[in-house]
Amino acid sequence: MDEEQTVEEVVWKDEEMLKGVYDDIDRAIRDRTYDETCTKAWSDQICETVMKRLKEKWRSFKFMVTCAMMQKNNSTMHAATSCWWEPDSDKTLTCVWPRKDHRLDSGMCCVVTIFAVGF
Repeated sequence: MDEEQTVEEVVWKDEEMLKGVYDDIDRAIRDRTYDETCTKAWSDQICETVMKRLKEKWRSFKFMVTCAMMQKNNSTMHAATSCWWEPDSDKTLTCVWPRKDHRLDSGMCCVVTIFAVGF
């Protein structure tokens, strides 16, 4: 652990992580409608923004961030993840946007998954 980093900063907090990811997604695509030609740039932006914030805040983890976007057109999206690791030190978090409590209809869905491996 870095001398500048306190124990509080090292602790993984799901609520704080989710809020940050939702904020990052909102900034990238909140006022946009689905456009297939833009989804790569949007998903890259979301991954890079999330990764930057994670690296600054939780330096005791190595991270992998994925972002999947799809158009809402009465179809379903199925996704699964599997991990084999130390549950005490390694974490995962999935964020589905928009949240169910949002009244936003941008015509798209975004799923961000974070894998954090402690070291």
